[in-house]
Formats: sequence, C-alpha cells, structure tokens
Amino acid sequence: MQVDISSELKKYIPIFQQASEQNINEAETSLRIGKFLEDVLGYDVFQDITKEHTIKDRYVDYAIKVDGKVVFFIEIKQAGMELREKHIEQASNYAANAGVSWVALTNGRCWQLYHLSFDDGIQSDLIWSADILSDDTKDAPLKISYLHKKSILKGEHEDYYAKIKAL
Repeated sequence: MQVDISSELKKYIPIFQQASEQNINEAETSLRIGKFLEDVLGYDVFQDITKEHTIKDRYVDYAIKVDGKVVFFIEIKQAGMELREKHIEQASNYAANAGVSWVALTNGRCWQLYHLSFDDGIQSDLIWSADILSDDTKDAPLKISYLHKKSILKGEHEDYYAKIKAL
C-alpha cells in the first residue's frame, strides 16, 4: 500500500508556487527540494541524501540512497524553468555512468520520473509526470509517493513501471 503524502505535500504547494513565481535560481530551488525530500518523502538528510554526487568529474544534484546503495538521482532545474527533454539527457548520462536506472527531474513544481535502460545506448522512458500546482489533488501525491523512501524500499516504483510497460 502506497504512502499517503497528500497532507505533507500540501504544505509545500505555497513554497513551490512562490519559488516558481519568483523564478528563484537553481541553488535556492535545490535547498527547497532537499527539505522536501526530508519532510515529505521520508529520507534522512545524513544517511540517504548526497548532494552534488560525483560521477566521473561531473555532479548530479542529488543521489538518493537506501541501505547505502544509490537508487535514484534527482536533477534539479530553476523553479520557473519549464522541464525539457534535454534536461533528462544530462541526468541520463550521469545515471548511465553510475549504473543507476531511475532519475527524477524537477523544478519543485513539476516532477518527472524516468526509467533508464542501457541495452542499445541510453533509453530514457518517462514513467510519470506530476505538477503539484495544477494536477488533480490526488494524482500528484499518488505519483510523487512512488519516490517516498518506504515505497522505494518495497519496490513499488518497479511494480508501477512493470505495470506501465505491460500496458
């Protein structure tokens, strides 16, 4: 059963709305995402989150670890910036070099989860996209909850991917 993050997520709606309206820079957006990871998604800032994770002389914004193993990367963009396909290409290269098959792309307001496969080059498949300001009040929390630490531990993101792929 998925973790219900709707009440915690509601607290962040005004924070990310203001950040988006003010078009705050990537560093400020990253600070808010770090707190979001802790407060809403259940990660321990000291054990589970590595900021500016190094991969072959490059840095991904966040590496999220469970039981000491990196399970997904997060690439952050400026709060007011629209997420584009070229942004996932950058994160996909980091993930390919590290052997990580999950990448989240976010500007705080919009969240996208990608699954990567490395059979014939790097293939990135958008699994879901959620906008916490304009999506259905149940849809965004449901999707983003797949990134919650408890959901990751249970493999719910993998199950969801398998279901999407089958359909």
